[in-house]
Amino acid sequence: MTLHLLHDQKSYDAHRPQLDAFYAVYLEAFPDEDEREDWDDIAARVCNPEASPRTFIFFDTIHPSAGGIVADYYPNIGVVHLIYIAVKQQERGKGIAKRLIKALMPVAHRQLQSIYGFEVRAILFESNIPWQTQTDAIDPSVRLQIFEHFGAKAIPITYTQPALTEAKKNVDNLFLLSFPIDAQVHRSLDTQLLLDFLSAFYIGLGILDPRKDHAFLRMQNELLKISMMNKITLTSIAQLEKPQIRMKKAAVCVQFTLVNEEPQSNREICPAFYSYETDLLSSHFQKRRPFQSEYQEQIGVLDIQIHFPKQYTYLSEGKRHLRISERAVIDAQMHVNRTYSLSGNTSTWSIVISNDVNDSFSELECIKLINFFGSKQEDVHMIDEIQWSTSSIAKCTFAPFIGQLLSIQNIQDVDILSGILQTDTAHIDFVDPSITFDWSEFYLDLKRYHERKELSEQQYEREYYNNPVFQSINNIFCGFALGIFDFERMDFDEVSDTLIPLKANENYLLLLNRGILLCACHDDDMFSASLESIGMSPYLLIPNMVLVNNEFTLNRIDNAIEKLNTSKDKRGQIPLNDLRDTRADIDHWLDDNYLPNIFQYPSEKELYEFGSAHRGLLIYKANLENNIQTLDDLKDELIANRQENSDLMMTLLLTLLSGVQFQEMFQSFVKGDFILSWMWTIFFSLSLTGAIYYFTKLKMKK
Repeated sequence: MTLHLLHDQKSYDAHRPQLDAFYAVYLEAFPDEDEREDWDDIAARVCNPEASPRTFIFFDTIHPSAGGIVADYYPNIGVVHLIYIAVKQQERGKGIAKRLIKALMPVAHRQLQSIYGFEVRAILFESNIPWQTQTDAIDPSVRLQIFEHFGAKAIPITYTQPALTEAKKNVDNLFLLSFPIDAQVHRSLDTQLLLDFLSAFYIGLGILDPRKDHAFLRMQNELLKISMMNKITLTSIAQLEKPQIRMKKAAVCVQFTLVNEEPQSNREICPAFYSYETDLLSSHFQKRRPFQSEYQEQIGVLDIQIHFPKQYTYLSEGKRHLRISERAVIDAQMHVNRTYSLSGNTSTWSIVISNDVNDSFSELECIKLINFFGSKQEDVHMIDEIQWSTSSIAKCTFAPFIGQLLSIQNIQDVDILSGILQTDTAHIDFVDPSITFDWSEFYLDLKRYHERKELSEQQYEREYYNNPVFQSINNIFCGFALGIFDFERMDFDEVSDTLIPLKANENYLLLLNRGILLCACHDDDMFSASLESIGMSPYLLIPNMVLVNNEFTLNRIDNAIEKLNTSKDKRGQIPLNDLRDTRADIDHWLDDNYLPNIFQYPSEKELYEFGSAHRGLLIYKANLENNIQTLDDLKDELIANRQENSDLMMTLLLTLLSGVQFQEMFQSFVKGDFILSWMWTIFFSLSLTGAIYYFTKLKMKK
């Protein structure tokens, strides 16, 4: 395939007939005038050797041209900017774009590098964002699929193309994308290279000082924010969220434990919790309550707004994906509950976020909130991205928001260890209104499958592969249980390994996976009643609170041991007083703050046992107990050494005093010379004491 490259006046003049044909293709391919540059400006940059940037054109064929590429290049930066890729409408689907990009473009680059002596370090281009584009010659989603098939990746910023002329407008409905060079795998680009390109691009379009341009500054800040080691990680091309369900009765509970800022006195019972807690506790712990929960009535059910990031990335199967939020702001309600440890000095907070009565949560919005305590396998940190506000608290991230709301000084110590999702499936609507679903049958099918009845197992698998709605619901629930966004890629084996119910019947489904407790119910009266105060069923909130409290206690012990090990003196020894104080604290935390299985009923007992094992608390506790035993051995050794040293000092003192008794003998020996006799006495006493000290220390080392 011959390349027809137009890069100067001579080559441009030689192809004028073909350019006339390509110009018609160009007009057809770019109907939006704000995106389409005047052809005279393109021709001027091709023909003018002093132009900045320089422009080149190449075609797929010569008689006539069915498609071609117009590109700018920046020799000083090493960037080729593909500004227009156009294919004649009647010729689309025949592989012309593939030939242009995969076969001809590398040849064009090599020729340009040979002629002008520069290295191509990046190939950048723009493409329309489907959900923001009204006028286009081709379905922009199809175009993006083609580009992604050719290896294109995205620079994950909100891109703005400046106006091509004064008479035109800025273009905001574009992605900034990157093609690989010579089909080489590319995962990142230099941050400075992108900044230099954007600056040169803006200057080339008449913006003399890009640093004064709002759009440029925004893109610059976005690039610097996501830059790691002076590199920008490329993502897959962004997709707009496409939720499948709307949950009109759902709540997410975020739980964390903090050390109390001041001692807590006896408290009055809380009507919202007292009867539930008393019912849950076994007989012994009803008499001696280990904790007491309170709904923060002075706050009430607080109307809030949740501000989701406009876009976010996640890592899945070795690739980073970019997704655009369907909604940036939603109305919701917040319920604040506090559980005091009555024998310790900690409180566990349960912050429940439920949908506003006139709004709903999509499955993806719930997963964003679950990410606060869910899996980190996708490298998503929504707690740093989502912001919160009320009529009296300005928009801010979770910790500052909670700190202002509750007047907590040590809010920076918040470590969210677990959480809960509860949703009433009787109040779930499908985005596609034609879809119906039997939720009770779904609960029972899952129950029967995990009872390992062969017929039920086969039936469940057939239903999964033959019923798209059934498959989607299973995958969505896996997204909840794992706290991941890329649940649609899951297959049956992953789903069946994840959705293992602790309890299931025709109206109720309970699952626990790592730090996530998931409850689906159907027309649940207790859930409805709890939405008026605490926000979700106390039979979920209280048992999970105990697990959170216990994990916090173990972390506290672990940190204390680590701190003790870093407090060694110059001789590499831990001070005995520090060791004694830490051991006393550890005993207090284990005896008074770490809660055993305090529950009365089998469901909560099983939740405690399964949660302790599944979250690794039992192994964690056993390992810490081994470390504590090591501390005890060290303490005994230090005490024994101190006693031996004390005994040695006493022995040395007695030896020294005994040596003094020989003074009269030495006075006789030196014929009455008083001074000389004392010199001999001192020499004898010190020698005897030194010998005893040496042999005693030698014995102690053995």
